[in-house]
Amino acid sequence: MSCQNLWILDILKINIFNMKKWMVFGISLVLVIFLANLVPALRINEVDSNPEGFDAKNEWVELYSESEIDLEGWRIENSDQQSKELEGVFQGYIIINFSTQWLDNSEESLSLYEGDILKDSITSFQDSYNDNRTWQYCDGDWSFLDSSKNEKNDCEEEEDNNNSQENNNTTEPKKEKISVELEKIEEDIQNGEDFEIDALAFNLEDKEYDIRLYVYDEDGNVISEIYDNKEEKWKSGSYFITEFFQGPGNQTETAKLRIRENYADFKGEASIRVRIRASGTSPIIAERAYSIDILEKKEDTATKDGTKEENTTEEQSDESENIAPGPRLSESTGNVIKLGKRETAKESAEETGEGGEILYESGNEKIKKYSMYGLNLILIVIIIFLLISFKKKQNQD
Repeated sequence: MSCQNLWILDILKINIFNMKKWMVFGISLVLVIFLANLVPALRINEVDSNPEGFDAKNEWVELYSESEIDLEGWRIENSDQQSKELEGVFQGYIIINFSTQWLDNSEESLSLYEGDILKDSITSFQDSYNDNRTWQYCDGDWSFLDSSKNEKNDCEEEEDNNNSQENNNTTEPKKEKISVELEKIEEDIQNGEDFEIDALAFNLEDKEYDIRLYVYDEDGNVISEIYDNKEEKWKSGSYFITEFFQGPGNQTETAKLRIRENYADFKGEASIRVRIRASGTSPIIAERAYSIDILEKKEDTATKDGTKEENTTEEQSDESENIAPGPRLSESTGNVIKLGKRETAKESAEETGEGGEILYESGNEKIKKYSMYGLNLILIVIIIFLLISFKKKQNQD
């Protein structure tokens, strides 16, 4: 075989070897892609941060996985860095509920972690509408649509809305719904103390609006009062404060509340509700409710010190019925008066005059005084009788 033929064979061997390497690489790449597809793709799929009615216990997050996945080691985190550990095994959709208000209605974010590794997130979303609409994942983006809880997200609805808007440029834009919410609500409200809450109204028209803001117990009893700045007085939570908001647009006002005096002993779970109406009308156009806790009224230290001074006469009278801690000098005579019950103090004041002279003796004091004289007289008579008897006996002997 010639040298030229050997050279050609060597080239063929090298090419065949390179082809085998590329085949192995290609097969390995396909396997990697295939195995990667077998790994469960868990994602945040839908979020309702502002459901109708109460937020607490009604907010939810929906997760989605095409294949079965164990949630052990997974967690979600909100913008306040509060975490909720996940658990369970599922495939498809799973709803994560919260026992308290966990999601804010503005500038909220959610992150999904496996251990310390960030797997998915939704950032800077807001929902001020208090209705059935939710934020839903649609092909890599997020859309605000009618809820599709535990079902496939209806992303076609967003496409239809966009197409309809493009085909009807002359159509007036849809009027946003008026809504209301509360901010700066303390989780624990102290009974016996005033507290302030910010009321936020959205999409108001160019008119004035009244507000009713009140705390109520589980039986529906209104247990709070609200301060009317215009009338400068406290009102029952059963009444509206007129002309509280002035539209148009979004407005924020601060209200001051307190628990009513006849509910001073109330403590435990309660709710706070806000309602607004157009001034001069009666229909409620927006409302919202939240769960709160009322703490037991603190013992009023002012009652022991400052407030006590305002009721000196009454409290000193009450104290005079008890044993006093010790004697004090009479302001009029300089004599020591031992404080006991009210009657005793009164008798002492009436009995003693200038220089200690007795001006008056009560019936009890007279009985005590003369009973001692009588007893002494009886003892003297008995002694005389015994002496006479003893002397007679000696004479007889």
